[in-house]
Amino acid sequence: MRIVSCKLSDARLLFKIHQESVNNKYLNLSNQKHKFKVWEFWLKYKLLDSKSKIFIGKINNYKFGFVKFDHINKKNYEVSIGILSKNYNKGLGTKLLNLSIKKFTSTYRPKKIVCLILKSNKRSEKCFKNNNFILTKFKKKKHKTHNKPNLKKDNYFEYFKAEKN
Repeated sequence: MRIVSCKLSDARLLFKIHQESVNNKYLNLSNQKHKFKVWEFWLKYKLLDSKSKIFIGKINNYKFGFVKFDHINKKNYEVSIGILSKNYNKGLGTKLLNLSIKKFTSTYRPKKIVCLILKSNKRSEKCFKNNNFILTKFKKKKHKTHNKPNLKKDNYFEYFKAEKN
């Protein structure tokens, strides 16, 4: 497996992953279904935004998922991940997230990486925990996110770099 930078030609892949996530209620935006043209416009914006980074996971020439880092403030970022549903429960998301964090941290040197996960999305929670994210009590004055958290539905996680022995 390897990761590559996202391109506009990856719009259909990201759109399909998003639609599957909405249909499976893995996102807090479960009532928002976008048209592809709106999605493509969003991706153009993200690719031009120097404060966002999207990696695509590939095995040979098969693209199966993405990891997106969005700038919050200062050196703080929020991360999200998505993979095609036919690749669930194979460990691909965990490996994709691991490779993306390594590449992102070596390039951008973030101070903090956070994520919001629906409490009902146990598969994503496991993926993030396997990558050294710790469930943290969200405090409005201390913690910031790119997306507005719904504290009844979302869990807030922070990344802690693994210690080398």
